[in-house]
Amino acid sequence: FIGVDYVPTELETEEAESLRNDCVAATTSCNKGAFTQVTQKVKVEFSDFVTAYAGVKLFDNFYAKVGVMTVDLETKENLGTGSSYGNTSLDGTMIGVGGQADMPNGMFIRGEANYMDFDAVELVSSTAVNKVRVDGIDGVSAKISIGASF
Repeated sequence: FIGVDYVPTELETEEAESLRNDCVAATTSCNKGAFTQVTQKVKVEFSDFVTAYAGVKLFDNFYAKVGVMTVDLETKENLGTGSSYGNTSLDGTMIGVGGQADMPNGMFIRGEANYMDFDAVELVSSTAVNKVRVDGIDGVSAKISIGASF
């Protein structure tokens, strides 16, 4: 079997805040102690999460599947340094296993567990001075579905 999953809702992280010492523009060196403390606020939003997958039946009611994923990552920052970061997409892979029990009238109930792993991506600031690396995004998901066969 083959299929596509689409998650219509957005997922947002909490806002992280930190203070940073920023060199004063007129100063040639921060070593002289000429800096301004600025507030950095950032959070990210994930949207349009799509998975395309193919599966194979292993036993009567048990299956395994593999797939590829993509999700849009939107950076939402308010940086005291005046810099900003662009948005990007993350790509990844998934593997999963599940089971299905048939019910009357062509209905079924399905339980599934998946492991997902997204590739790393690097974003460069608008000032081209700083870089942010998004890496190590992986995890497990589980779901229960009720459906109908036609």
